Amino acid sequence: MNLSAFKFAKNLAIIISFLSNVLVVNGQNSLVRVKLDTAIITIGDQQKLTVEAKGIKGDKITFPSFKDTLVSHIEVLGVSKIDTVFLPDKNSVILSCYYTITSFDSGYYVIPPLSVVINSDTILTDALLLSVLTLAVDTNKVIKDIKQPYDSPWSIYEILDKIIIAAISLILLSIILYYFIKNRKKKPLVVEEKVEVIIPAHITALEELQKLRDEKLWQEGKYKLFHIRLSDTVRTYIEKRFGINAPEQTTYETLQNFRSVSLDDELKKKLRQLLTLSDMVKFAKENPLGNENEMSIQNAIDFINGTILILNTDKEKDGKL
Repeated sequence: MNLSAFKFAKNLAIIISFLSNVLVVNGQNSLVRVKLDTAIITIGDQQKLTVEAKGIKGDKITFPSFKDTLVSHIEVLGVSKIDTVFLPDKNSVILSCYYTITSFDSGYYVIPPLSVVINSDTILTDALLLSVLTLAVDTNKVIKDIKQPYDSPWSIYEILDKIIIAAISLILLSIILYYFIKNRKKKPLVVEEKVEVIIPAHITALEELQKLRDEKLWQEGKYKLFHIRLSDTVRTYIEKRFGINAPEQTTYETLQNFRSVSLDDELKKKLRQLLTLSDMVKFAKENPLGNENEMSIQNAIDFINGTILILNTDKEKDGKL
């Protein structure tokens, strides 16, 4: 969405939300009330939905309960404790419950009337309208890489914990080594030779990428499955090729480990782009364009072809795609 379209959508949302709020105020129930801090949010922003109920001291008031979804496209992130305020007459009370909500899909969503039970009576609140806008993107500006998280310093407890673990590991290793040397002197060590065929890591990874490309998952709308398999294939290759435990690390941790690896900057950039886009699809429900999906799998192929470990250049083929 360009800037002009974004401004138009935002102005339209303001008009609709204003008309909605006018209708809510005119139809407000005297015993229950529902309101939003603001009727317009951007995708991913958190919003507070307040439900209030007025009653007499001693009334049993039950607020609506939600698991993780208020309505379709609106998620509930948390629910506060009940807040009680006594009115000047000392007999009337107002109870309030706050729901933290958000949405990751742009559009205009109606929050239907919510049920509040006062003693044995069920009372409905008014309906509300929530407008969720997309982020404004200025296509005239250069696209920049996503900023990486900042490093946090280790605490004294973390340092002590690592020292203790290292000491225990050293003691266990010494005990095992002692018994190994002791038993080796008593019994001759019999070694059975086994011929094991080891398939190079790049051959397995390139075969998986070719299979993933042939299955055409993202063309069928299966973006998340496509990027999960793409990311897993590359991370497994990194673990076998460089000894980096990439399958168990975050993208940031994996890229940090490559700072000490002698590698072409262009290959590091391609690795960062494909892993970052995969994270956006898996955790932020991003739906990349077709050329972005194809670029990701090509970046993976280029990264593997550019980091092949050739043991014997006279006998072993590189297996490039």
